[in-house]
Amino acid sequence: MFIQLLAVPVGKRRLTSTLGSLRTTAVARGTRPAEAMDPSNDELLLYTPVWRRHAGGVTLYRCFEIIGGGGFSVQSADYIRSSDIPKVCADSDRQFLELLLEESPASRSPAKPTLAEAIAAFDAEFNDEA
Repeated sequence: MFIQLLAVPVGKRRLTSTLGSLRTTAVARGTRPAEAMDPSNDELLLYTPVWRRHAGGVTLYRCFEIIGGGGFSVQSADYIRSSDIPKVCADSDRQFLELLLEESPASRSPAKPTLAEAIAAFDAEFNDEA
């Protein structure tokens, strides 16, 4: 995945850039949708991708730290083999954002005190469903 980081003052202009397969737009302060202006609905999350290498390929865990002492949660995991790379690259980021917009990562997978515990709990829950 190609990620381009661009540091340009936005001011009153609209700036559009491409991050992998995602198109993002930064706009001047005060032009966000009304629901984004209400801080009572805010949930601050720090995204951390965690990779696990194994004999069958790799696993990408989509992890979040709930800022403010809420612990760590795993939103989802992508299990990737070399033959899956083109399809996973096309679908993974879209699904990641869809899940994040639907509900809080902590409501999908209860928060744990450490990232390692969150991943272990996610694996245990996923293995029980298989």
